Amino acid sequence: MPELELSTDPELAAQRVYRYFGIKTDPWDVLIPDTEDLQACRQAVRDAIAYNHILVVVGDVGAGKTTFVALMESDKSIHWVTVDKENQETVSPQVVLKCLIRGLRFDNRAGRIPSDPTLQTIEAKDLLIKRQRAGQQVVLCLDDGQQYRVGALRSLKRLREYRYGTKRHLLSIVILAHTSGYHRLRKLEEIGRRSAALELRGLTDDELRAYIGMTVGEHFEPAATEAFVEHAGDRRPLVIQNQLVMLMNRAMLRGAKTVGIEDIEGGLSLDALIKRHRIKLAEIEQQTGLSRATISQVSRGAYEGRADTKEKVRATVMAIVNKREAAQ
Repeated sequence: MPELELSTDPELAAQRVYRYFGIKTDPWDVLIPDTEDLQACRQAVRDAIAYNHILVVVGDVGAGKTTFVALMESDKSIHWVTVDKENQETVSPQVVLKCLIRGLRFDNRAGRIPSDPTLQTIEAKDLLIKRQRAGQQVVLCLDDGQQYRVGALRSLKRLREYRYGTKRHLLSIVILAHTSGYHRLRKLEEIGRRSAALELRGLTDDELRAYIGMTVGEHFEPAATEAFVEHAGDRRPLVIQNQLVMLMNRAMLRGAKTVGIEDIEGGLSLDALIKRHRIKLAEIEQQTGLSRATISQVSRGAYEGRADTKEKVRATVMAIVNKREAAQ
């Protein structure tokens, strides 16, 4: 699917765009709709609790891992304990156990955690039993799990074996990992053979329409919203936010108060424009005098030659598009 090509830094553009459109609060400070990804995550956590396997939630930055954690933390039947994200590379099994104890304690003013590993294990099991008696299943979460030391990851095997008599296990484990680092986790026998993976895929078409509607939809013409949904390739919520801000920036620069179809098409890659309007390379070749191979390279972003050649192709494509739209 063709993707939007937006190069302006979204962080630099955002505040200026918000002022121009009269947006006084952060439009993204909303709860993302109950997406298919989040529904799958909830079910995966239930399965991890029921079948005592490690759940690995995989996704790139902005895919929704933080939203998933926030959703699960609001579930009163689950007590969620997240290991401190700082210095994952130096986290030892003892540090993981201490974080678990600290997160399980009912009184934050309780004394220091014992230094003896045996006493730590005793306290951890005792707290897990109390949480289960209180009707809470405990889930230990490791964020950016691919960055943890091997020893800390292997220690998870011992933690998930905690039981109370003949009753079911006392602790479930969820690891959040970047897509690029997931292969490292799979290589560890303690993780790879005992885990189930769930990949966050991003918003569906309907979810994307709903997300736009509840955030900045009033500043988008209906046709522009549909065009965006059609051409948005990367569906991660954070990427969507940045792209929407950039489109509003385009509308602002031309003095418009709503994002129109021209802003969407102005942000499309040349290849996407050519395909959307079914422009033949022969037509561009005839008007520019450039070879079809060069035009194809420019449209796909693979051309490394002169800047004026790139601009010539883009200007020609936009002229064809504008001519066709004026004739409609």
